[in-house]
Amino acid sequence: MHVTFQIQGAGEEFEARVEAKLLALAAELGTVATASDTGNAPVAPGGWTSEQAEEVLRKLNGRATDLLRAVADGDGWVDGAHYRATRGETALHGPTAALTKAIKRAIKAGILPEGTANPLTSTYDGHSNWQKTGGYRMDREVAAAFRAAFTRIDGHRTGAAAGPASAKTTALGELAAVYVEQGHPEHRAVRFATEILTRHAIELAELQRAAGHHEAAALLDDTTV
Repeated sequence: MHVTFQIQGAGEEFEARVEAKLLALAAELGTVATASDTGNAPVAPGGWTSEQAEEVLRKLNGRATDLLRAVADGDGWVDGAHYRATRGETALHGPTAALTKAIKRAIKAGILPEGTANPLTSTYDGHSNWQKTGGYRMDREVAAAFRAAFTRIDGHRTGAAAGPASAKTTALGELAAVYVEQGHPEHRAVRFATEILTRHAIELAELQRAAGHHEAAALLDDTTV
């Protein structure tokens, strides 16, 4: 049996939620598949490589990457209530739609095969189109691929910010240590610290210049170009 679903007149987030529920149903029934816009059956959620995950992550905004990181860190699960409690009530508004768009762009670029589906599925009960999600699931192999991708991205950022010195002996390392003490995972602490230092690089350069450390100020100026 071949069934085609066509959703019209709804918002992007609602469409993404319906798509996620249909794919979850397909996975539960085993051999059932939904048809994509191009007429091809969607590729199973598993089979992602860390390279593919990295390319998709680089096409996403902060809210979508934060959700993916949380699901990956949770070995394929993140609790919706806890996520909203730590990040705000609107934290889950839009990230799955953004991920779907990024996947479509990756397919067009030849990074992902035709029919690749959104790897996130929600636990909506279907009673209404406004109910909050109970959480998001991801295939454990896909979660491992995204964890590896995050590790590589975080490593690149750390290396770029720290330079030849050990991260543990730099301002980046010391600031990251503060976040770790507050209970954040190390990779997330490094990301937070990198974002703070990058955002305030110009201000730091002025402070170094005022103190007579012109070489250090010049290095900071280079990071803001």
